[in-house]
Amino acid sequence: MLNIRRFLAIAAISMPWLPTVAIADEAPLPLTGSGCTYGGCGVNAYDPGSNAGPAGSVDGKPAVARDVTAGAVIIDPAPQCVETALNPQPSATNPWWSGHTPGDGQLMMWNCNGVLMSSITPYFRPNADPAAPAAPPPVDPAVLAQQAYQALKIPNPQINFGPNANQVAVNYWVYLWAGDTAPLTASATAGTVTVTATATLSKVVWTMGEPVSATHFTEPAPPITCAGGGINPGPDVDIAAKNPIPGACAYKYRTKSTPERTNDARTWPVTAAASWTITWTANTGESGEIDAPTRVSNTNLYVGEWRTVLIPNTPAIPGQ
Repeated sequence: MLNIRRFLAIAAISMPWLPTVAIADEAPLPLTGSGCTYGGCGVNAYDPGSNAGPAGSVDGKPAVARDVTAGAVIIDPAPQCVETALNPQPSATNPWWSGHTPGDGQLMMWNCNGVLMSSITPYFRPNADPAAPAAPPPVDPAVLAQQAYQALKIPNPQINFGPNANQVAVNYWVYLWAGDTAPLTASATAGTVTVTATATLSKVVWTMGEPVSATHFTEPAPPITCAGGGINPGPDVDIAAKNPIPGACAYKYRTKSTPERTNDARTWPVTAAASWTITWTANTGESGEIDAPTRVSNTNLYVGEWRTVLIPNTPAIPGQ
């Protein structure tokens, strides 16, 4: 029996007509042939008709063919082997699929120097996992800052005059202030990045509408700029004082708004242009500023004058 085994081992190498894998729907019978590892192949010799098949594959990796007899022959140098998909692929009913379907992957063999090795049972190779979706680009905090800025409800200035808007006269202080001047905040978030934008009223430029003087109607008086929105001085402020109260915004008219000077409007046009500073900070540590357009409001103001009228003493009436 030893001689028979030795003969079969040699024949497996020298006879090119040895059967290769037949692609059929039935599992192949054990065959005499070569086995491969990832780097080479070896001879597999065994008793024909024995229930012990040739070296197979474990988890898709072929085992080196072995012979328990002393007469085994090893190919030297070992041929180089590569993994090859069966072409065509067996039908879905072939037991080689081992419960898988053709859509799950492919049946593979080892190709050693161009020859599919018949001693290796085909094995299933699953399809590669689909590539994970590309990570989204990092969020730009400056973009979120613009979104937060758009969410801010920045108002136009509410124009106020004091202490009494109906008693404004030349050569006396009229106090100016804008309403709705509290800081505003809004936030925008994308992923793990949050940006908060803050709007703070920085200044108001007041254009009071009168000419530079009563004799130069074509040249407007220069505007005045006040930090912040100004303050309400209250009803008891002294409008005849030399200077306005500290921190307030005030203007002193020089020209009355007479009909002939105002094209019968009897008022001077007043414009308040409010500038807001927009700053933003991100939870990533970045920060910046955004240029915001000026908010503008318009109104009209009647300007008269105070006159001193002398009233003569009234004669005393007898009996009173």
